[in-house]
Amino acid sequence: MRNLVFDNIGILSALDISKINDVIQALRRDIQGAEIGVEIISSNNGADPHTAGVNDFNRIGLGRSELNNGVLIVFAMNDRHVELIPGKRYNSLFDKEYSASLLRASAVPFLKQGKPAEAVLAA
Repeated sequence: MRNLVFDNIGILSALDISKINDVIQALRRDIQGAEIGVEIISSNNGADPHTAGVNDFNRIGLGRSELNNGVLIVFAMNDRHVELIPGKRYNSLFDKEYSASLLRASAVPFLKQGKPAEAVLAA
C-alpha cells in the first residue's frame, strides 16, 4: 500500500496516518482507482496556493497519468488554507468554488477546533 499522506510538519500521529491511508485506499476501491493524496505543509511561503498545489500534485505523481484521476488535498497550516487540487478528469466535478465550499463545510470546522487529523479525515 502506497503512503499517500505527506505530513511534512509532523502534526499527525502514526495512528492518524494509518487511519487516513485506510480511508484513502477504501475510496480508491470505491472510485475505480482514483488516487487521493493529502499533503500537510506549514506554508506556501507566499506562492499562489493553487499553483503550489498543482506543482506538488505533479511532483507526487497522483493517479494514472493517462487518466488524470488523482486528487490532492493540501493543508497549509500557518497560512490557514486548505485546497483541493483535482486531476483533469475531475475538473468538471471539483471546480474551485465547489471544492472550497466542500472544504469549508467538512474540514475547516475541525481546523478551527485544533483537530487536524479529524479535518483531514473529513476532507
